[in-house]
Amino acid sequence: MHPFEPLSPQKSCPICQENSVAYFSSYPSEVEPFASTVVEYCTHCGSGYVPGAGALLDGYYETEYSRSNRRDRMMEPNLYFSEATREKSPKLSRYFKRGTRQLDLLRDLGNPVERLLDFGSGPGYLLYLSNAKEIAAFEPDKDSEKYLSHINATQYVALQELPRDHFDAVVSSHSMEHLPVGDLIATLRILLAALKPDGHLLIEVPQGGLSHLKLSSRHDPHTIFFTNEGLQVAVKAAGGDIVFSKCFSPKKAKRRPDAIYTPEGNDFIRYPGGALTVVVRRGAHFVAPAPQSGAPAGAQATTQQPIIGSVLHKLGAKLPQPMRRLAGKIARRLGLLH
Repeated sequence: MHPFEPLSPQKSCPICQENSVAYFSSYPSEVEPFASTVVEYCTHCGSGYVPGAGALLDGYYETEYSRSNRRDRMMEPNLYFSEATREKSPKLSRYFKRGTRQLDLLRDLGNPVERLLDFGSGPGYLLYLSNAKEIAAFEPDKDSEKYLSHINATQYVALQELPRDHFDAVVSSHSMEHLPVGDLIATLRILLAALKPDGHLLIEVPQGGLSHLKLSSRHDPHTIFFTNEGLQVAVKAAGGDIVFSKCFSPKKAKRRPDAIYTPEGNDFIRYPGGALTVVVRRGAHFVAPAPQSGAPAGAQATTQQPIIGSVLHKLGAKLPQPMRRLAGKIARRLGLLH
């Protein structure tokens, strides 16, 4: 566990909007470029995030992610989707089983799943399994394009291209945690707007409660660390009403002795497990975002960051790790990284 250090002055949380971002820690990984960053934590919703993640992730998900993190996207598509490959690969088998569970959940909630969008689809495991009449994907990874083409998925390169009031269901499976936190609420609003009025948005993210739990799972390249409460707060802030919530991982994490957050509320908020899942509909208070022009925004496509923050990240990558962390702390205290 990386120890917490006090943050002064405190900041407003980009997830719950409370002025409660009061601590930070080193990033919980030795993998670059993430190891040289920090995570800032909100004591109100318990969530954490990497400040300046837009500059950090610039171009990362187009090629680097699949080749350094996934390493499973070099085989031919017909082989990739075969049952024989799934039987040989525990990782792929797990992805397909997760997709089956998510589709079953949507159908149990009465969703027809005939027009389906997968946000952060990867190669399209869920789309392949869905048998939907119309399948679509938003995925910046270039290595996934051949697989999505193989299953005849419409591929969107910018969230502004998504049709309004169109999809029965939108699924975001282990994708939201890869966003720069400043993009989170706007992205959720765009996805809710893409739904039919009675459609469902299913979101699943890993347990990210580093603020109060001992978590041993791999965290890079995550840039948002959701608590159960933080996930609920985010979808409500975007105008969604939660119709289902559950932690699907039965494994419970233990509480940190130096915890800076205590979850309070319903059983979902207090459960210390993983695979945090909510299903959301557009609420009565939902306001569709105005049409935008210009640079794409959304999952794993980054917003423009201050130039000085981008330069600091690039220069920091050339320093020894202890110096990178020290430089990051100094830059953040001076307000050069946000």
